[in-house]
Amino acid sequence: GFIGFAEKPSFDVPGGLYERPLEGSNRVTISVPLNSTVRYTLDGTDPTADSPIYSEPLEISKNTVVRARAFRDGVEPSQVVSQTYLISVYHTMPIVCITTDPDNLWNDETGMFADGPTLNRDLDERPWEHATYWQKNEFGGWVEYYDKSGVQQISQGMTFRVMGQFSLDMPQKSLYIKADGQYGKSSFDYALFDDRPYESYASFVLRNGGQDGLYSRVIDGMQARLIDQSDSTVATQAWKPVIVYINGEYWGHYNMRQRAGVKTVAQHEGWDNPDDIDMLES
Repeated sequence: GFIGFAEKPSFDVPGGLYERPLEGSNRVTISVPLNSTVRYTLDGTDPTADSPIYSEPLEISKNTVVRARAFRDGVEPSQVVSQTYLISVYHTMPIVCITTDPDNLWNDETGMFADGPTLNRDLDERPWEHATYWQKNEFGGWVEYYDKSGVQQISQGMTFRVMGQFSLDMPQKSLYIKADGQYGKSSFDYALFDDRPYESYASFVLRNGGQDGLYSRVIDGMQARLIDQSDSTVATQAWKPVIVYINGEYWGHYNMRQRAGVKTVAQHEGWDNPDDIDMLES
């Protein structure tokens, strides 16, 4: 039967933007649960029983994702926890950091960013629906959100996948980020959008701009804002430009949007039971 999980470790130094490398007394320390061993990685992979054992504070000299997991005899390993440390970078927008095992991204057969074994970008006509990323496989990971001041407002497990149609063939792909209880909390408890009264969201979208992705990248958000300012009662998706890092690597500008779905409709209308909504899609 089920024997339970080890208590998860915690970071004494939160992720975020740091002007200088984390060295000496500023090194990253991890709190190790009682009677447990914590193992960690610095390459985005999930820590396993073969990963290095945490025994002393870690020096961070460049953009780095630290992932940690507790192991204890007699129970299953703990949830993987992650923190992203951005060294000597500066941004004027909020930052979203996504962490997941690189195999979830680049595996030829299942990876959400992988072309796959049959795609020939020089010869095949678009849309490249036989590409691996068109499978839209969902994976677990970790997401952090830092506001304009660099303060960490969200740091939790989640599930995510690519989304879209023709825009999937662009190098920068849109992402659907969902809070998932099996990886932590079932909601993102922060007011993600300044022009919305809501303080909790089940999910959000990081959109590459769609057909405008190679041009201004603001048309979607501008159209929604125009409707909002017209005193219309039509529900629109909130919009906020953000900077995205994936596994500590700069991934560019994205448009954070509310997810178009029954939960957003219920939130807009003040309804309690989104599962009772029938949504028709054209």
